[in-house]
Amino acid sequence: MSFCCFSSWALAAALTGNQLAPVPVPIQLPLVLKVLTAERNRPLEARPILVIGIVYQRTSRESREAKDRLVAEIEKGTAKDWALPVRFGLIDVSNPRNLASGVAAAKPDILYVSPLDGFDIDAITSLSRARKILTFTGVPAFVKLGLSVGFGSERGETRILINRKASLAEGADFSPRLLRLAAVIE
Repeated sequence: MSFCCFSSWALAAALTGNQLAPVPVPIQLPLVLKVLTAERNRPLEARPILVIGIVYQRTSRESREAKDRLVAEIEKGTAKDWALPVRFGLIDVSNPRNLASGVAAAKPDILYVSPLDGFDIDAITSLSRARKILTFTGVPAFVKLGLSVGFGSERGETRILINRKASLAEGADFSPRLLRLAAVIE
């Protein structure tokens, strides 16, 4: 399956909560850093700390497990190899009204969106664009639905997926080198 042209079944799966997250979290974390080093409007080296807001649903097993894997990777020190300290804030959207207050409390530099069941991705994109917070996900279909950066797999190889329109709306300016390497969705 090409990530430039998502099949209708993948989009339908995302909308119904039966999502594919083909790239393991330990692979995603270093890729988040690589993407952030290629973002020219908010240089990584200018930040004293990176705060990741993890959007998840306590009521969804798949979402909770993705959140737990991400937290475990951050806590075990995988991110120690990064150029700056990494912290996280948990944003439980089991009740959709908690999104804005959760983001306000976490004060994230980026949002990582785990698999979500029946959640309106537009609520996240509206908030991320208004606050200029770059969004990431391990659910490829969410990139097609408006999140900026995702990670997918094509023929066994990990791919960085970039929704160009979404990333520009969130204030990102990715280097041409990253855009050549990524699967770009216009």
